[in-house]
Amino acid sequence: MHAMTAARERFDSAFEPPPTEQPIAGTGLGWLYFMGLNSNVRYNALNAAEDVLYARCEPHTVSSDPNQVAQGKPGNRAIYGLQMYILAG
Repeated sequence: MHAMTAARERFDSAFEPPPTEQPIAGTGLGWLYFMGLNSNVRYNALNAAEDVLYARCEPHTVSSDPNQVAQGKPGNRAIYGLQMYILAG
């Protein structure tokens, strides 16, 4: 990546290289939003949905099998990855 930037600087006099340091305040606010607010809301919503599901199902349909308990987790992880990608972009 650095070689490409150096080559472009050499051949294009109008090129300004990207900043090497990220702004601290912007990065901090981004992490505050993502980890402090967004992730907390998602996990609490998922846990509440699981509680409602367990309360409405008959006792024999809900087990403590980790494969059945974690059915909502893959969707939550996919949302996490998509939001992280959007936030980083």
